[in-house]
Amino acid sequence: MQMQSDQANATGAPTPQSLFLSILFALGMYTGAALPVQQFPLPAFVSGFAGLCLLFIHRRRILASHIPLLIAILSIPLPGILAHFQDASATQRISGYVQFAYSITISLAFCIELSTWPRRLLTKFFGTCAAIIFFGCLLELTTGFSAVSNAFRQAAFPVNYDADARDQLIFGRVRPKLFTSEPSYVALFFLLTTSCWYLLSESKKATVTLLLATAGGAFLIGSPIILAAFLLPLAKRQVPLTQTTPAFRLGGKLLFGSISLFLLVAVIIPAALAPRLTLISQGLDESFLVRVVTPPKIAYEVFLETPVFGAGINAKNELDHLVRGILWEYNVTYNINEEYAADGVTNAFWLSWIFLGAAGGLALVLWMLYASSILGNGVVWSPVLATFVCWQGMGGFVDPRTWFFFFMFVLAFSKPLPSSCRS
Repeated sequence: MQMQSDQANATGAPTPQSLFLSILFALGMYTGAALPVQQFPLPAFVSGFAGLCLLFIHRRRILASHIPLLIAILSIPLPGILAHFQDASATQRISGYVQFAYSITISLAFCIELSTWPRRLLTKFFGTCAAIIFFGCLLELTTGFSAVSNAFRQAAFPVNYDADARDQLIFGRVRPKLFTSEPSYVALFFLLTTSCWYLLSESKKATVTLLLATAGGAFLIGSPIILAAFLLPLAKRQVPLTQTTPAFRLGGKLLFGSISLFLLVAVIIPAALAPRLTLISQGLDESFLVRVVTPPKIAYEVFLETPVFGAGINAKNELDHLVRGILWEYNVTYNINEEYAADGVTNAFWLSWIFLGAAGGLALVLWMLYASSILGNGVVWSPVLATFVCWQGMGGFVDPRTWFFFFMFVLAFSKPLPSSCRS
């Protein structure tokens, strides 16, 4: 059953309780602050509390299609866990599985809540979040607001970002972290919120606003992944494929797309990211190496050993030696001195194949496509592809934020534009 069927009973804005819990959930996801329980750490615990409350509120709306979806996704990691259950990482695997189940459940609960909101309220919600991130970063860079953000970070996170010196060398300034553990999460959440705002917006100026916001965000935060938002105008299909598009409209869109691509390649990327792109081209950007270059090689080595079910979820002990060797091969010292070097594999897409193997990885992709179809009004590929782009910069396969992104893209792509806004 589709999300839109849920909305039939929605009469307008959410209740004050639901709105408060939704804001609390979003704040918890953004900051990512964890409750440090020894055996079973609870990531984004504020979101966990809010998500479970929302799950209770919507207990009568949990449809028959939701339960099989949950059972299916929670079954996928089990063969890999059972295949390696006798090794030294059994406790870590159980802990990872509990976090995985927790992340899926609370993210789905939040998705069900937002699916009841009117489209315009959703647009305002994501637009407001994007604006807060943008102007918050601006304040960090231009005022003493960074002291407030840093004080929160030091209190909330046991390990803080330690690459300020590198950022100062590359960008000539310290990159904004704005109440998160590191700049990459600021960039990812800015990408998510601007993307969802754009996909939901009915404004004819939405594309221009998106391009300007993306360029400004990439410059402020200094992260290449934000530029993925330039692909969204291609994904936001405003005219059904069966409907004839007048030639002048098609020509106008092609011209606009060509100009945007030219500005992106010739102006925006060099202006915003030239120093970092130079390091990437020289193989000296460690962040790029651990997010983009080394994860597929680690996945390949794991496939040689355990191709079917992978290393198993949260296999930190078993991966430690392999990951250290590959990081040293690329002269990467980033996270090499951590207790588990596998924590340095900061790419959730490749982690899914490393942990689940060929069988589990394929099952996961099929589940995501099926879930997108069931929850997303028949939209299948777009939410999954958008999620995989963001997963390139996300470091935790079992982390709630990893699955929060997927469900938010499903929600944003699932709401077609009114016919009056199609052009």
